[in-house]
Amino acid sequence: MVRTSSCYEHNGIEIELLELGIIVITLLTLVSLTLMPTILFAQTAGDWLEMFVLQSNSMAPALHYHDKILVDILFPYERLKVGDIIAFKTFGANTTGQHETVIHRIAQEVIDSHGDRIIRTKGDANNDSIPSLDYPIFQQNYIGKAVYRILTGNVIGDNNTLFR
Repeated sequence: MVRTSSCYEHNGIEIELLELGIIVITLLTLVSLTLMPTILFAQTAGDWLEMFVLQSNSMAPALHYHDKILVDILFPYERLKVGDIIAFKTFGANTTGQHETVIHRIAQEVIDSHGDRIIRTKGDANNDSIPSLDYPIFQQNYIGKAVYRILTGNVIGDNNTLFR
């Protein structure tokens, strides 16, 4: 490679520094535009999913103790339907005054006299809904809809379940 003033010569081809700069900038731009969606997705994917670990077998046989559940916290309360599995805070508090986080299946939805939607859930392994735990569930108690299960000891993709 031979340099003559503002040009480089390589294998008989002269390239001016300005042209070289434009080529480098163009290549960098193309690479960054190609990688940018991946980088943005990696940074924002966690903004709409929350992971919960089941602390009981109340959802057996569909879900089991220590299964990890990914919950879409942006799924609209108004679009929920009977059969969906949701995460929510209990209406009633436990003995320490805390509202527990529960993951159960929607068993019923009703509209009260004020026009508010109220949901009742039930654990699949339970005979009935449990008052103050499974109902009432108002919009302010709702966390999100379960969208994916990671089986105990597995990683994403190993016989896991995508909820629809």
